[in-house]
Amino acid sequence: MHLAKNYTGNERFFGFCVDILNRIANLVGFDYILDLVPDKKYGAKDPVTGEWNGMVAQLMKH
Repeated sequence: MHLAKNYTGNERFFGFCVDILNRIANLVGFDYILDLVPDKKYGAKDPVTGEWNGMVAQLMKH
């Protein structure tokens, strides 16, 4: 019987960008936490309100 592992924290993410981030963090010497944005969107500007959502909004606010 094969049991699936429940990944948490940064272990949930993989791929080219995560690999590059790991290398830069090791070279420069910083820690980081990857997390999903609450609305799970990449980011788009609302044409009516002019407000951004998703990842772009999180970067602008924090």
